[in-house]
Amino acid sequence: MQDYFYDNYKSNSTEQQVQYVTERVRRFGLCVLPTFFEPMYCIEACKTIDTLLDNGNCKIWQDQLQADTRIMGIEKLAPDLNIYNTPLINSVITNLYGSSMLSGFVMAGRIKSLSGNLGSGQGWHRDSVGDNQYKALLYLTDVDEFHGPFEYYLNTFSERSMAAVERRYAIGRMQNRLSEHDVSLLPEKRKLTLCQSKGTLVIANTRAIHRGAPILAGTRYALTTYSWRDNIPKHIQSFVNKPD
Repeated sequence: MQDYFYDNYKSNSTEQQVQYVTERVRRFGLCVLPTFFEPMYCIEACKTIDTLLDNGNCKIWQDQLQADTRIMGIEKLAPDLNIYNTPLINSVITNLYGSSMLSGFVMAGRIKSLSGNLGSGQGWHRDSVGDNQYKALLYLTDVDEFHGPFEYYLNTFSERSMAAVERRYAIGRMQNRLSEHDVSLLPEKRKLTLCQSKGTLVIANTRAIHRGAPILAGTRYALTTYSWRDNIPKHIQSFVNKPD
């Protein structure tokens, strides 16, 4: 396995795990920990998400097709889904930001294989063009090439790499949305498609070019942490669930 896969984490202490993951994210842009969460946790999480969505008693965001449905701040509604409470996730995210005083939430995502869906994130993009953005993504269902895998271009997050991409492929450093044509110009060897089983944890710098691929079959569930050094952006705040 490549260095950004961390297969032997169970043999290491939490402190060693945090150090390893932090270093890999800084070097490659992401680190992948296969089956870090137990399958039963993932199965129960999917049931909780379905109950909240099907009962309609929470704030949601949906894309125009209503394929991609998100519950922002699910930890306020279902504390067991607060993956921020996981020591490794909490420590790595705060290490990467260099601060424990962060704003954010956990988002639950359910995306269905409706015809014409663009996948999670609505196509290729960078979450931020001006600063690093760090997220933890947990697969709650098994994901293969048909179920909307997370796709990521390695080493496209630094100022230097963004300048190189702009110079070689005319993709601007301040360009946060990319077309299929834009992405077709990038080296295929830098593209990572994460087909992994439920429970797999990915911690990534989403300033890099990435997407959730269009889902071709079934339904994909995931939990994702969102963090900011400042307040939650205003255009998101109205969708975030608050405690009763």
